[in-house]
Amino acid sequence: MTVNVLAHFVARADRAEQLATLLTGLIAPTRAEAGCRMYTLWRNREDPRRFTMVETWDSDAALDTHLATPHVQNAVTKLDELLDEPLRLERCSNCGG
Repeated sequence: MTVNVLAHFVARADRAEQLATLLTGLIAPTRAEAGCRMYTLWRNREDPRRFTMVETWDSDAALDTHLATPHVQNAVTKLDELLDEPLRLERCSNCGG
C-alpha cells in the first residue's frame, strides 16, 4: 500500500530563504530513491515562511529508508537553526479521489 506524507515546516522569519534552499536541495536525490513516487515542495502564498513537502512512497519501508539517507540526515541537523516550530510529519492514507 502506498504511503502519503505531508511534512510541514515553518521557518524563522529571517531564515525562510535558507530553508527553501535546504528543502529544494532534497528534491533531486529523493526523487532518485527507490520507492519514491512523488516528492514535491509547496510554499504558502500567504505566509512564505511555511512550506509543505508532499510525498508518496511505495511503502512504509521505502519511507523509513528515505528518512535514514545521508541527504535527509544532513538536512535534519540544520533544521533546528532554521525552524520556528517543530517539523510536523503526517503519514496519510487516501480516502478517495
